[in-house]
Amino acid sequence: MRAVLSDGLIAAGDAGSSIITPAIVAAIVAVIVSISVFLLGQRERRLDRQRQLLAEAFKAPVLYREFVFIIRRRPSDDSSERLRLSRELSNVQVDLAAYVARLKVEAPTVGREYAELVAATKRIAGPPIREAWNRPPVGPDNEMHAPDVDLSGIEPFESAYLAAVQRHLSWWPWHR
Repeated sequence: MRAVLSDGLIAAGDAGSSIITPAIVAAIVAVIVSISVFLLGQRERRLDRQRQLLAEAFKAPVLYREFVFIIRRRPSDDSSERLRLSRELSNVQVDLAAYVARLKVEAPTVGREYAELVAATKRIAGPPIREAWNRPPVGPDNEMHAPDVDLSGIEPFESAYLAAVQRHLSWWPWHR
């Protein structure tokens, strides 16, 4: 709509603004969509990286408790094998400490559960590992089993850690 001014000039009025408004709205929508897609992609990449980290971290306590059996099954006359097993066990303990620290920074709630899992694993599996070093290595195949070792006390801590991981990786933020 054009208006005639008192001096005879014609004012543009709303005619030009009606063209500009849809273009501005479209640009704003495009920017919002682009930012949303970018942020969702970033979140998905971060979650993928964290999934890998949390799975790798879970392997360390599992490997630590396996040393009860690994040490029992060591060769009886091979001192180099004892040294190798000792180094491997030491490396696993370093991994445990590193994962505790990293998860406390990366995902504090999950990190607390992981620290409890590691502490329980060391408390429950540590004494049988020490005992395995003090026992003579197993001999025949029928001695390979270790029915006297009970590590079931670790299971509630594993479940708590995995539940914390599931909540952390959940798509819905209010599940956290």
